[in-house]
Amino acid sequence: MSFPIPTSSTDVKSVGGTQVNFDTTMASGSFYILVTSTLSWVQQGGAPVASAADGSWLAPPNTPILIDGALGAKLSILQHTAAGSASLTLVRFAR
Repeated sequence: MSFPIPTSSTDVKSVGGTQVNFDTTMASGSFYILVTSTLSWVQQGGAPVASAADGSWLAPPNTPILIDGALGAKLSILQHTAAGSASLTLVRFAR
């Protein structure tokens, strides 16, 4: 089963052989959903640089991942083996 990447997301990026940063500045106290169409290296922080090295983690394709804005304001992404796309969407929880 595949999970579609929303086209009306807060931030959509092409994922390729050069790391890119999402334009979204994530806020502490807010949560976001990351979905990538390809296996990707991800790093979160103040000025992250995603790479296949320590400090980055692998995001599986077509799997929504909950990201806590309190862990860093920026998100960087880099393809693992194949190019694709990724989206970062603010999540609003009902109280």
